[in-house]
Amino acid sequence: QEGGEGQGRTLGQRVARYLKHYCSKFKSQKQQPPGGHTWEFAATTAIGTFLSVLLVTGVDKHMSTVYYRNDFIIVFINSMAAVGAMIFSAPTSLLVQPRNIFGGHLIAILIALLLDYAVSVHHYIPMFVGQAIAPALAIFVMAKLGLIHPPACACCVIYLDGYPEHKNLGWMFVVAPVLI
Repeated sequence: QEGGEGQGRTLGQRVARYLKHYCSKFKSQKQQPPGGHTWEFAATTAIGTFLSVLLVTGVDKHMSTVYYRNDFIIVFINSMAAVGAMIFSAPTSLLVQPRNIFGGHLIAILIALLLDYAVSVHHYIPMFVGQAIAPALAIFVMAKLGLIHPPACACCVIYLDGYPEHKNLGWMFVVAPVLI
C-alpha cells in the first residue's frame, strides 16, 4: 500500500483522527460563527411561527368534520411546523420560497404515494427500506429540479408511516394537506 490514508495506523487511531476532524467542523471551518439575532427578530420569528401553525391547526380542526372515504380530511402534518419556522426565521433563504415549498412537497408526496404501492400494496420493498428510500429519492428529484425543501422529505416519511388518517386519503393527500 503506497500512500494509503490509513497506512501504519491502527483502526482506533484512524477512528480517533476521523472524530477529531469531524468535531473540528463545529468551529465553523475557520469562519466566524454567526451571532444571535436581535430580540425583535427573535420575537417576530416566534410570533409568526405561532400564528402560521395556529392558522393551519385551526383549519385542520375545522376540517375534521369533513369526511372523505369514511375518514376526515387532514390539513396539518408535523412537517408544516418546520415550514412555518423556516419561513419566519430565514425568509430570504431559497429553501423557503413558495416555488420550493409547493414544488418540494408535491414531488415528495408523489414519490411517497408511488412507493406506497411497492411497500404496502405489493410488498416488493420492506416498510423500513421504503421509509429510507422515499426522502432520499425525493431530495434527489428536488435537487435535480432545483426545488429543494427539506421539510418535504419529512412529508414522505409521515405518509409512509401508515397512519390510517393519512393512508385512507390516498391521492387526496396531494391536495390536503400538501397543497393546501
